[in-house]
Amino acid sequence: MMKNEPNIRPLKQGDKLPQFSYLKMSGEECHIEQRYSGRFLVISFYRGDWWPTCIVELGGYQDIIKEIREYGADFVAISPDLHKISHDLVKQEQYDFEIISDIDNKLADLFGISFSLDNNTAMRYLKSGIDLEKNHGNKEYKLPYPATYLVGPSGVIEYAYIEKDHTKRVDSRFMLELIKKRRVKHEWYALLFFLDFLYSPIYKILVIIQEKRRVHLLFCLHNWNKQWFD
Repeated sequence: MMKNEPNIRPLKQGDKLPQFSYLKMSGEECHIEQRYSGRFLVISFYRGDWWPTCIVELGGYQDIIKEIREYGADFVAISPDLHKISHDLVKQEQYDFEIISDIDNKLADLFGISFSLDNNTAMRYLKSGIDLEKNHGNKEYKLPYPATYLVGPSGVIEYAYIEKDHTKRVDSRFMLELIKKRRVKHEWYALLFFLDFLYSPIYKILVIIQEKRRVHLLFCLHNWNKQWFD
């Protein structure tokens, strides 16, 4: 079904998100850092508007997109379909999120999740009415593995789901719960950092004051001893 599979080396949890720019649906250029800076970002790679499982997955995120944003996060989908196809899908399904058109699967390559279909599978797709050459605007017959990432506010991948079985997806509700838990964790870290930042100088001052008092006391005792025994 697929060739060059041994080259698959997907990004994993703990990896730093690669930096890249892309065209928004409005045609404006955007840097990915603008999407996750200071918040969590869910990134989902899907095969295309022609695969029902992909549409079900996107629909799941549409159902909870408001909740995702209420928890200070956002969602973006990535597909190798041409810009117009992705734009039409957003309008048709009334998605309240953006779909990035990954022309020539450059982003899928960057994430290490792209693979090429063999000729027999590509022809079978075509006979079924799935014209990847037309949808992608090239003759490469490449697709991404279904993959979902949760990127933290600092750009580190905090969760990675990559599945070779294209009929399986991580549940959108699971991702929402993960966002809630990770946000609480980050808020605690932020609070501890703030308390350390706030109280560390105070503690140092108290130590200095205590040390001065100790020196003063020793000095007084020394003078008292001199007066008593001299």
